[in-house]
Amino acid sequence: MRLLSAVSLLLVLAATCHAQNPGNPPSSASSTAAAKAFSGVSTSLLLDGTLSSADAKVGHKVKSYFRKDTTLPTGEVVPVHALLLGQVVNVSKKSKDKPNGILEIAFDTIVLKSGTKIPVEVKIKDINSPGADETGGPSIEKKPKKGEPKKADDEEAKPKVPNQTSVPGIFLQIPADGSGIFYSAGDNVELEDGMQVTALIARASVPTRAN
Repeated sequence: MRLLSAVSLLLVLAATCHAQNPGNPPSSASSTAAAKAFSGVSTSLLLDGTLSSADAKVGHKVKSYFRKDTTLPTGEVVPVHALLLGQVVNVSKKSKDKPNGILEIAFDTIVLKSGTKIPVEVKIKDINSPGADETGGPSIEKKPKKGEPKKADDEEAKPKVPNQTSVPGIFLQIPADGSGIFYSAGDNVELEDGMQVTALIARASVPTRAN
């Protein structure tokens, strides 16, 4: 049932974005192509504050912090705890007519402790719940009780759902212009404070949105 809901959601999202941009409807294939075409470096971020498609507005400021030192493709080093700024660029609240919440974010500016700003392009690859390690698992992995299936076996038994993030119920599309489109089947998208974001990042070649 959950798999059917996820597939239905993908079709709804494609139809929604097709209406906004008929010439370039998104799909899992186009999202993957966008990620592969982008030559950024992988980094880990920590979301600062909560976000919900229930009440977020276009233009709402979004903040996150670097969880580790990151060297951009240009050779510039972004130190741990540097700030990454962005904003909500599209949002759809769950309603009777639109049962699936959608929340699109675009990160575009690094702010160093010195105040220096670096324009960047960012593509979100995945999100993890607060407290998870960089692999998506808990900070301390508990051993399975006697008779319980091992984690690997349990994971293999689960159906593979396209675009599923490491957070149950939240899916992700990678847009050509923007950082990530989150959506949820039959509910609003809820991003918690402290969520860990895995992303590709590179210096932008064109001016970014003002923050």
